[in-house]
Amino acid sequence: MTMCAPTAEEPRPQPSTRAVAAVERAGFHVVRPEGKNPMYEVSFTKDHAAERCWSKKYDDAANPQKDFCAVMTCSEADKNCPIVFGALDRISLPYMDPKVADGTQEEAARYDERCLQIAAELWYVMQQASR
Repeated sequence: MTMCAPTAEEPRPQPSTRAVAAVERAGFHVVRPEGKNPMYEVSFTKDHAAERCWSKKYDDAANPQKDFCAVMTCSEADKNCPIVFGALDRISLPYMDPKVADGTQEEAARYDERCLQIAAELWYVMQQASR
């Protein structure tokens, strides 16, 4: 997870445990460490190495610094991250945050719906980009 905080001093939002649970319900295995900014290990099969995922700014050293495409999925990204330095292209693909259903009977369904929507649309985008 890469965040686009307006300043380096601003605290980074923590990944939602609800979002992590939705990824698990979608079939991914997630190792959930403890800590202020946990580094999750996410894998889709035991035959594939886990990906390390954590909250970070887009210019974190772990991310590419140039010649990449920035896909912005946060509904606040256009306001908070109008420019992504080093990116060849910046694509706005905002999603309605499922947190509007937090604490309701619809909570899990909303997170699962958004997880599936993001996965399906990004799969399509990546298929088109690979042509």
